[in-house]
Amino acid sequence: MKNTARYEVQPKSPLKIITYHFENHVKIWRHWHEYLEVIYLVHGQFTLKADNKTFSVSDGDIIVFNPFEVHESIVLSENNEYYVFVIPPDFIQSWQDDKQYKFSNVINGSVECKKAIKKAAEATENPSRDQQLLLNAEIFRFLYYAASNYAAEADSEIEIPLKNKHIVEDVKTRIEYCYAEPINIELLANAFFISVSHLQHLFKAQTGMTIIDFINKTRIENSCTLLKNTDLHISTISEKVGIFDYNYFSRMFKKYIGITPTQYRKNSHESQ
Repeated sequence: MKNTARYEVQPKSPLKIITYHFENHVKIWRHWHEYLEVIYLVHGQFTLKADNKTFSVSDGDIIVFNPFEVHESIVLSENNEYYVFVIPPDFIQSWQDDKQYKFSNVINGSVECKKAIKKAAEATENPSRDQQLLLNAEIFRFLYYAASNYAAEADSEIEIPLKNKHIVEDVKTRIEYCYAEPINIELLANAFFISVSHLQHLFKAQTGMTIIDFINKTRIENSCTLLKNTDLHISTISEKVGIFDYNYFSRMFKKYIGITPTQYRKNSHESQ
């Protein structure tokens, strides 16, 4: 499997495009962002979901996710390759002359759109100054043809409330799915294209707890299930829920449950 390549084009320019190149990628997590995201599928087959719509794409198709549009993959074929272009609001505003566009999620019938996005993908492989300028030019060209044929004017005031509506549930879902793995709040914030401070503030305002508290609570709740239903050593259970310091695990367990893991297991067995 090829490592993900990430490029930040023209870091000194206000028009920043962040691009990614994926091969054999296994999952696009449920998320949203304030950016316009364009995916060029070189080869593979995807089934994707955007808000309440499900669609399938294959070799050569272009996928567009609008700002604040919740999206995820349902199925990604094992053999896939695709480029992602993350286009920030400043870039779009410089092009669209105050108009707000909502793009179709799939573009597969435009020769001009495909030609522009292919050249943009080629430009990312050689991040020289000339290629960076070419990338900007090709993204502008893609947006022009896409807006002409695959977009309608949108009311941005309708889209923005999705930001606060979805983000906390999205973060909670990701934590609940991968609580046993190392979880970095900065990486979580990056995944949703927001700052760490904003993520922490929003999470605390909507749940009444910090992200760290929610991670620990999720891990401890899952450790309770293992203590009840398995004979695994407590230190093994601690590692299985993502806490590799047994003493820290014991302190956290008592903080959230009120008793030690050993006492909890004993009480559970006696009540059966």
